[in-house]
Amino acid sequence: MKSELERELAAEELKRSMDEARQAAAKLEETMRETEAEVQAKVRAAEEEARREIEAMRREVAGAPAPEATDAGATMPEPAGPAATDDPPQQPGLPGIGNGQDGDDGQQR
Repeated sequence: MKSELERELAAEELKRSMDEARQAAAKLEETMRETEAEVQAKVRAAEEEARREIEAMRREVAGAPAPEATDAGATMPEPAGPAATDDPPQQPGLPGIGNGQDGDDGQQR
């Protein structure tokens, strides 16, 4: 009688342990799905931002004058030296990177 009772108690304990393991596995699966959804949303947002920046660059390039074609063997004219202008030479701005004059605080949004 005692051994039968011990077996029943052991079986109930095993059943509780298995139920707890199933619940933990279900919770882990749910967490993984949520994390996957968050990662996919962030990837989609980053991809869309990259597409917008590329499109802005394309528009900027399309609006810029095309470089002049030169004949084979022709030389390019010498650029005017720094003495020709009062302003120092500047690199053209990049999309998304402010020059500090447009209120850009450098924070990504």
